[in-house]
Parts: sequence; C-alpha cells; structure tokens
Amino acid sequence: MQAHVRAGLIAFVLLSATGGFAAAQTTSPVSKSEQSQDLKPQNLTPTQKEAIFTAVRRSSLSITKPPSSLSVAIGAQVPASTQIYTLPDAVVADLPELRSFRFTIVNNTPLLIDPTLMRVVEIIR
Repeated sequence: MQAHVRAGLIAFVLLSATGGFAAAQTTSPVSKSEQSQDLKPQNLTPTQKEAIFTAVRRSSLSITKPPSSLSVAIGAQVPASTQIYTLPDAVVADLPELRSFRFTIVNNTPLLIDPTLMRVVEIIR
C-alpha cells in the first residue's frame, strides 16, 4: 500500500515541478529498428494504470488513429501500419521496467504494446 501512495506522490511531485506531463516528455513515433527484445505482459496495479492513463492523456502528442481492425484485447495483434509511441518520460521515471514498451490509443483507451511482437500486452483503463 505504501508503494502505491509513494508512486502517486512521486507522480504528483513530478507533475507539479514540471508544470505538467506535456512539458516533461519527449514522446515520438518509434521505428522498427528501435524495437527491443520479446517482452512479457505486465501486472500493473490500478494505481500504476491510472498514472499511465493520466500521463498519456495529458501528453501533447497527436496520436495517429490506428486501423479500425486493431482489437482492444490483451494478445491482440497490432497491424504493422500502426504508429506506436514511447511512453511519457514521467511514466518511465516511475516505472523504468516499462521503458521498452510502446503505446497507442484506440477508442480513447491507451494500449500498452510489445514493440517486438506487435501485440497488446496491457489495456490501460
């Protein structure tokens, strides 16, 4: 429980110190050459998911709408034509184990993507 409170406090401090997540991030599209090794699905807590959701939604990044065929389901194949993005710096600072993951947004729902397998590994709600 203390870890959840600590993570929330760290996110609040980072948000306050930077004037917002958008000011602190350098999110950009990711090419295939930047993709990492096979990754496993994460067991994120509700607090961690909320922090990711908030950071992604507050980002100033303009998300290219993914193909309508992209399913919002863990294990769903992400079409190669889908543009995926690095997580905001504030998320990676709090959860460095997510550094290799990417995200996209489908129907206002952020999806955590394994960029090597191009599969959905987590739904951020």
